Order: sequence, then structure tokens, then C-alpha cells
Amino acid sequence: MQENEPTGEHVNWRYAEVGQMATLDDGTISKCQKKNMYSDSRGRHRTFISLEHARGWFPGTSHLSRKSNCYSRKTWIETESRKSRTKAVVRLYAELKLSKGRLDSVDFVMLGRVYRPDQERPDWTVKRLLKERRIKDMVRDEMAEIVRLKGISPELVIREYEALRQDAKKQGQLAIQKRILDKYVDLLDMMPEEGTSSQSHGVSEDVDLSIYL
Repeated sequence: MQENEPTGEHVNWRYAEVGQMATLDDGTISKCQKKNMYSDSRGRHRTFISLEHARGWFPGTSHLSRKSNCYSRKTWIETESRKSRTKAVVRLYAELKLSKGRLDSVDFVMLGRVYRPDQERPDWTVKRLLKERRIKDMVRDEMAEIVRLKGISPELVIREYEALRQDAKKQGQLAIQKRILDKYVDLLDMMPEEGTSSQSHGVSEDVDLSIYL
């Protein structure tokens, strides 16, 4: 019988469903908490399985045990956020977001190689990292700092885009107006969330971008 087949009273972690108790590779038991399937450009599928005491890929070479995965996710992201590799990829991601707006698959491959070149799919790994709330906050702060150092304020950006929008409106170029309004939405996404001091992000409190939408 192969190691990835269900055995005994508990199923092997590779076959566990959410909520099910599973056997790790060291023989200990852990509860399956989450499963996410990912596909690459060739249509190949892999599942990232999160258990109470460990996480791993299937199919893949992951060998899970409590000893090597004994931390909580909260502790992991707090530790990971302080590492130089995380700070480096956060800064690069922030710069790309400011220069390009929306990133493509090539960008994520590059980001993955900066963050975790040792992984089988570095682009998948960095995408999972960037979904973490703590990392999103770091990206937001980094973007605000880059903009501040360049002397760019939200007021200046709005004035420039509004001038472009007015010119497009006069010429009846609705598609261009729509793209400019989309830029306003992107700016709103960069603004501090409710309950966060806008001063800490270099944003004036009296600027209400919603009036342009």
C-alpha cells in the first residue's frame, strides 16, 4: 500500500477532507482545516492542504510532521513578515503596483524568484504570501512611502487625472473617461481603511476621492 492511500482509522493527510482527522508522516494526528486547489498554465492541478499542525502540497514531496510544523499561522506570518526576503519582495511588489497597476504572470514569476526561488512554483508561493492581511498592510505602507519620497500627493494625482478626464469628456471619448475613473478606484484602494490614520500614510484627511466616481 502506498503512503498516499487512506490507511487505518484516520486518513492520510494527502487525502483528508476539511474537518477530518488525518495522519501525518510522523504518525501523529492533525485536523484538516483548509484545502485549496491551484492550476498552472498547463492545466496541472495541485492541492495545498492546511492542517492544524502542518501544511503541504499534494501531489508533491511534502513530508509533514508536528516537529517541523509546530507553529500557528499567526506566528508564522509575524515571523515571516520580519524576514529580509519578505521585505524585499514587498518593496518590489509595491514598486510594480505603482508603475504598472495590474501585474501579469511574468511579474509574479519574478516576484517568486525574489521571495522563494527554492520552491517548485515560486509564483504560487509569493501569491499566497501577498494574500495575507499583514503583508497587504506592509504593501500599503510601502506604496505610501514610495509615493511620499517622490513628492507625489493624492491631490496632485487627482488634479492631473481630472484634467485628462475633462479633455476626454469634451472630445466625447467615453472609453478614456472610463479608464480614468478606474484609476480613481485604484487610488481609493490605496487609501487607508476606515479606522486607520490617513496622516500615517501621507494622505490629507480632507481629500474625498469618492466625489469623482
